[in-house]
Amino acid sequence: MLAAMGAAFDRQRCLARFLAKGRFAGYLGDVPVRQIVHPAPALLGARRALLDGSSADR
Repeated sequence: MLAAMGAAFDRQRCLARFLAKGRFAGYLGDVPVRQIVHPAPALLGARRALLDGSSADR
């Protein structure tokens, strides 16, 4: 979705709004924020779960 927005996506504004959570701002400042650019990231995660034998039930 972000790739389709192109230059219209304001990374700094997004980060500022992510951090502007009142009493949680200090905690959120340590949370890494990354933009995923792979066209099908969910499929990568599903593949990894299958190959690793991971399960959401654990």
